[in-house]
Formats: sequence, structure tokens, C-alpha cells
Amino acid sequence: AEDPDKSPQAHVAEALDVLSQNRDAWAVETVLFYLHRLVAVGTRANASATYRYLAYFSSVTLSRLECLLGDYRASIAALDVIYDPEAELVAVGEDMKSPEELVNSVFSARLSLSYHAGVSYLMLRRYKDSASALGGICVFMQRGFKTGQLRKIPGSEQFSKLFDRMIALLAILSHICPTSFLEDNIAAIVREKHANTLSKIESGEEGYEDLFVFACPKFVNPAVPDYSQALKPGATAVPYGQDAYKLQVQHFMNEMAAHQTLRKMRSYMCLYTSIDVEKLASFNDMKVGEFESWL
Repeated sequence: AEDPDKSPQAHVAEALDVLSQNRDAWAVETVLFYLHRLVAVGTRANASATYRYLAYFSSVTLSRLECLLGDYRASIAALDVIYDPEAELVAVGEDMKSPEELVNSVFSARLSLSYHAGVSYLMLRRYKDSASALGGICVFMQRGFKTGQLRKIPGSEQFSKLFDRMIALLAILSHICPTSFLEDNIAAIVREKHANTLSKIESGEEGYEDLFVFACPKFVNPAVPDYSQALKPGATAVPYGQDAYKLQVQHFMNEMAAHQTLRKMRSYMCLYTSIDVEKLASFNDMKVGEFESWL
């Protein structure tokens, strides 16, 4: 057991002291302000090419931050400027590109956009949109791994880790939204990596939480930490922000609990070409009025 009277290590105490004296070092509202400002300035009429570049890539970063804060609608809304069909083309060398083409030309930006949009769509229960965002980038990455193209990009050592996390998200999606939305090669990878876990879920055992914990981003707490508490002897070693992380995991698990009833309902409906609502409700141990709301 940890010594309750033990003080933080010297380098930890020094870092906490510096942070406590510079509380703006963790100022989420300041970051949000500047990102929104960059997007607003860069999307004005007659904005310079530099500001337009900043606007589109700032919207990717803004979408990521909103996702980490758990505001999934804002995360998706931040991407509107990229997918605006009326947006002006951007000069890239001698070529003219749409904002979407510009962002996709920088792989790290494309990867961040797809991953965080996929997570946001999943948490908003827009499962097909989530699968489309994640499936598309996974197909591109698999081809890049085979050709070696992705190894030439800075930060390539992290790509395989993020690919595995997105495959785990697609495993969740393929189970709660069982439609043919994945290309065969990606569906085969999902089965290869997560078939056992999905079989456990199908049999009524737990498994969703393990997949989500592995695949989800590191959610953050927007509040400035109380650094003075961390400097006290015996202070908890649990990283600040775990409350935000646990809250999002719990939110996801609440959604998955509702899907248990839907999976049971779906299994019965697959057995019959036609069935009375009263009979289907009795199979699910519900009153007709309650069951109709599920339908």
C-alpha cells in the first residue's frame, strides 16, 4: 500500500508548483476562444489564403477538443466549414482544392478528423455515419500499410495504434448496427481481432466496456485542477480528468444497456415474417404500451 505521508516526487512537485503559478497553462476556454476566432476570421469573404488555411485546420483541432470535452454535437458542428458545399476553393500551389480536399491532403489532419468524428457520431447514436467515417479512413490506412506509404509520414509509429482503436470502434458498430457497411477486408480484420469479444457480448456477457475503454480518446476535464491538493502528502495518484473519462464511459454503457433489449427484439423479429405486437411484447416481458415505445 502507498505511504499516506509520502510527498510527491521532486520533479512532480516542481511541475505542479510551476502550473499553480501559471494557471493559464490549462485554460480550455482560452484555447476554444482562439480556435473559434481563427475559424471566424479565416472564413470571412476575401480572407487571405493564410487565414483560410488556418481556419480549416483550426476547425479540425476544434472538433477534436470538443470531442475530448464530451460535447459531441459541437464536435460535428465544428466541421461544417470544411464540408460547406458553397465554400470557395483554396489555392494549393497551381491547383485549386475544396476545403475537404485540402484537409485530406494532410494525413494527420484527415486521421484526427475521421477518428474524432467517428467517436462523436457513435456517442450521438448516428451509427452509420460513424461507420462511414471510420471505415473510410481504415481502408485508406490498410492500403498505406501494405505499400509502406504511411511509414514515410512523421508520427507513423502512432498510426497502427490508432488503426487498432478504430477497428475496435468498428467492432462495436458492426454489432449494434448489423448492416453491411464495411468493406470485406476491413470486416475480416474486425472479425480476426474481436470475434471472441463479440461472441461474449452475444451470449450476454460483458464486452462493450473493454472495447470502448481501449478505443476511446483521452477525455479531459475543462476545469483548472487544484494543484495545491496534489502537493499534499498522501494525495491520490489518480490522474486529474479521470472523472470526465469515467463519465463518458458510463454514458456509453448506458446506451449499450438499452441495446440489450433491442438485440433480443431483433432476434425474435428475424424468426417471423409477421407477428402481433402483443405477442412480441410478451416475448420481451413488456406491456404493449412500453414495448411500442421501443419499436
